Amino acid sequence: MILLIGGTTEARKFSEFLNKENINYFYCAASQTGASLVNNNYISSQKLSFSELKDLVKGNGITHIFDLTHPYASEIKSNASQVAEILGIPYIFYTRPSKNITDNRIVFFKTTEEIIKYCLKSAGNIFLTTGTKNLEYWKNFNKNRLFVRTLPIISSIKKCEEVKIKPQNIIAEFGPFSYDENILAFKHFNIKYLVTKESGDEGGYNEKIQAALDLDIIPLVLLRPEPSSEINGFRFTDLKDLMNYAKHKIN
Repeated sequence: MILLIGGTTEARKFSEFLNKENINYFYCAASQTGASLVNNNYISSQKLSFSELKDLVKGNGITHIFDLTHPYASEIKSNASQVAEILGIPYIFYTRPSKNITDNRIVFFKTTEEIIKYCLKSAGNIFLTTGTKNLEYWKNFNKNRLFVRTLPIISSIKKCEEVKIKPQNIIAEFGPFSYDENILAFKHFNIKYLVTKESGDEGGYNEKIQAALDLDIIPLVLLRPEPSSEINGFRFTDLKDLMNYAKHKIN
């Protein structure tokens, strides 16, 4: 059996391929929302520690680890790579390509703290699309300026409430969003700054950026984490190539 670590659109597509090829797999995602993306009998829907991941792999006779997590999920990538190395099994990971709009009006940052410092020197409404994991950094920011787009699930709404985001400033919807949907949202909330991640095509990055630029909104982009030197494995940037690899190595 293989372990598929996901929670992304690519993981869903890969799971559909595995089902079609009758390849048995255990699916692991950090949330119930991520787990709901696939149809499989063997699913873990909670964030796992290093030791928990190691026990899962050993306890289920996992022979390969396939990592199709989000570009910013650096902790699980590092843990999965180390578990695979310790147990002597292959670690195969997918990196979402960056085919992004280039424009000198886009401002890039390495950390959320840097974005907040920039915003403190500005005026106008801010549209956050970086998820609720880093929302804690904004707890002391002026909540009148913050508008948060997040998943319509209890845990995400709760995190917004914990940092005192106003109910009318929470946009709880499933994405990705089209160019037109972004235009409507940005206009409705009179947005001046867009805070987003460099999430790639599957995350609707270009649609957000282009909509912002066309409305003279300044995009503030959180860069992807630098790849860890500790991660050892087989890297793929094309989903079809990854599927071909799995088809010939697993079957």
